[in-house]
Amino acid sequence: GARVRESETELVDAIVDGFSLSGAQQVEAKNLIPTPFGKLQGFRFELEFVNDKGLKKRGIVVGTVHDEALYLIIYTGAAMHYFPNYLSEFEAIVNSIEVN
Repeated sequence: GARVRESETELVDAIVDGFSLSGAQQVEAKNLIPTPFGKLQGFRFELEFVNDKGLKKRGIVVGTVHDEALYLIIYTGAAMHYFPNYLSEFEAIVNSIEVN
């Protein structure tokens, strides 16, 4: 089966650092798994963090590296309301990815 590549673990670390630099606190990434990105092999992981106003947020990042370019779809929302309410729309977007 597909395995998470070391380069993907490094990308997760860079994305977490980016969230931290943008003001997010207590940023935690978890559940990194291989996942399709259109026809390409990609990766997916979950985020949990607190924004600068103290609101708990959750997120999902789906991405791939193709022809030396990084493609990411990042979805975040308030953990208690927005994140679960719009998760199905996010999943529909991910399932519609086409990479040429």
